[in-house]
Amino acid sequence: MTLIDLITVINAPTEICFDLSLSIDLELAAAKACSIRAIGGVCTGSIGLHGRVRWRAKQFGIAMTHESEITALERPTYFQDTMVAGIFKNFQHDHFFH
Repeated sequence: MTLIDLITVINAPTEICFDLSLSIDLELAAAKACSIRAIGGVCTGSIGLHGRVRWRAKQFGIAMTHESEITALERPTYFQDTMVAGIFKNFQHDHFFH
């Protein structure tokens, strides 16, 4: 299993960063240049525990569709999203806030 550890420092309250990280609208605005679209499930607003969103994107010149679910959530310090359908056999993100 490959592990990628990325730390981003943001000068803002933890709760605000946490809530914005679950915003489908913010994700779409940030990824506009990548032609990412939400095509199923939670397509606007905020996603919560057990919420699913189906994404369509063109990455590396290849059109891809995948579906992710929020599989764990402990506001405002942690959430996990897991790919439940898509090109990878197993793909999971753990997001920690402090």
